[in-house]
Amino acid sequence: MQPLVTDTLQETIRAQLREIGRAENVRILYACESGSRAWGFPSA
Repeated sequence: MQPLVTDTLQETIRAQLREIGRAENVRILYACESGSRAWGFPSA
């Protein structure tokens, strides 16, 4: 089974979260996808 999120996409997400953290002067301790995409279903 292939992962839903590739290594490249994971790094892109991490980079964006780091940038948001710097821009907003916050530490992001936890980030998750909780919508239908997390389960592999398209949004209706």
